[in-house]
Amino acid sequence: MRTGNPMFFDGGGKILRPDVAVYRIDVHKDATLAHVRELRRDLEHLERTIAERPALIARNGRTVVDEKVHDLVDEAWSLVADNRFDLDRRELTGRALALGAALDWPGASEVAAAVLDDVLRRSSTRADAMIARASVHLLAGENDKAAALAESATLVSGAAPRAHYVLGRSLLAAGKTQAGLAALKLYSDSDPLDPRTRRLLASKGLDPQLAPPPPSLHEDPTVRLDGTFEKAGAESAAFGFHVDWPLTWRVVGVSASAGTGMMLNLSTGRVILDDGDTERGTATLLVQHPDSPAERSQLLRKAGRNLFPDAKLRTLPALLPGSKREQFRETQEGSVHQGEVTTVEKGGTVYFLVLNASREAYGKLKEEYSRVVKSLALSPAAAVPAPPK
Repeated sequence: MRTGNPMFFDGGGKILRPDVAVYRIDVHKDATLAHVRELRRDLEHLERTIAERPALIARNGRTVVDEKVHDLVDEAWSLVADNRFDLDRRELTGRALALGAALDWPGASEVAAAVLDDVLRRSSTRADAMIARASVHLLAGENDKAAALAESATLVSGAAPRAHYVLGRSLLAAGKTQAGLAALKLYSDSDPLDPRTRRLLASKGLDPQLAPPPPSLHEDPTVRLDGTFEKAGAESAAFGFHVDWPLTWRVVGVSASAGTGMMLNLSTGRVILDDGDTERGTATLLVQHPDSPAERSQLLRKAGRNLFPDAKLRTLPALLPGSKREQFRETQEGSVHQGEVTTVEKGGTVYFLVLNASREAYGKLKEEYSRVVKSLALSPAAAVPAPPK
């Protein structure tokens, strides 16, 4: 279809609408082009429902939606196997990460912006990338930037009607009510059943209001999440580190305890097991600042045993100079978990980098984990103030 209208027929279901094109599919399902088309369909649907706050998600459906969007990031980035679709890979990954930003994944907005900015540097008239980047601006409260980019997208030949929706939303957020309603009306003409647009037009742009980001995204200023168009990462002057990980890994939690340490939790990219099933592992960066040299010495001596007291441990060649690398294996609730722990100390602070997965998934993730460990750059941590008494 050339518009977003969900109806295919007029005239009592007997006559095709003029904006509907009928064609025979001549692309094999396992072709890269078919993969790209499927990703675009999934993204277009989700962009209508979860690309802004508050997202339209069924009750108790958040976990499923998070997993679906993470799958889309994985699927889009997997197009690296076909160089002919390099720009599509980057655009689709950026759009999926923009959805993650709307779902308030920690650090997703920074990485989505980096990926989409790179796409637009390579091809400045990619309308879908422009719309997604405008949405990221809107999520950040950069309403004028969002409006300018969305308006530019509406001028691109073949741009999706959603460009008018994002333009209307941005103008409303910037206080330009009449212009915003006019843009939403244009979008409504192409998709009259869109629930948000109908409510906005009926309420003169007042309902539903855009929701701000939750305070939890900003409550830990000691750790900064960032990224480029090729990788994501985190750094902290307070805890003295910088580390990178693949774009397909997702931050699921960051917590810091003033004066003692921090924990960064990630879900790895999806791996395909030998039986065709899929799985993710978990990765953790744990930073501890012991109160005394004796405590620090004990942490370093026990190393992986601190984290996995009942596991079988085996020492492996170190990936970082001066570090200790151990492979662990343990059984939990009848399933075998396997992974690695790298332990290193710098300036009185102890760092643990952990990969934890099933035995089969570990074998497929350990190379990525090795690159993450090798990216860890350390400097003496600044003194982190103790919590007020």
